[in-house]
Amino acid sequence: MDIETSDVPSVSSPVPGALIDCYTSMASNVDENNPRQDDDILTHCAYAFPGVVYTLGKDSWSLLRNTYLTLAENLPHSMSNVRQTLACSLHEIAHVIGPEQTEQDLIHPFNNFIYDIDSVKIGLLKNLSKFLQVILVIFQFFVQYHLYNLYYLCR
Repeated sequence: MDIETSDVPSVSSPVPGALIDCYTSMASNVDENNPRQDDDILTHCAYAFPGVVYTLGKDSWSLLRNTYLTLAENLPHSMSNVRQTLACSLHEIAHVIGPEQTEQDLIHPFNNFIYDIDSVKIGLLKNLSKFLQVILVIFQFFVQYHLYNLYYLCR
């Protein structure tokens, strides 16, 4: 693929568009016949995601948003290690993309992570205070509501 003919929208980036295309396509090309291979690839994508977002910056979030949502919400339930990895780094992504994009794009995955299996919840809760620092007060009440519900579900 020629870098100049990449399908990536023109956003100022230190990374060639073809490389961004390659990374984002890894999350969307799930092979149902080989779930173990996909699990490894998707886990590596999730692990690298905060670094990719940090490198590309806030202005490139539109290029990565769908990939994040695919990894966070559209995978089989058996791929909990991918969700756990993303839950552990949610605060880092929120810090890079800022409060507006966090509230628009990361509150729904947060809500899903908080009601997921224990390893995903723990990954999210470890850095909850850092995540809360990024979002506005009205969404902090939303998060508190879900934590309150979680507390009573676990009793």
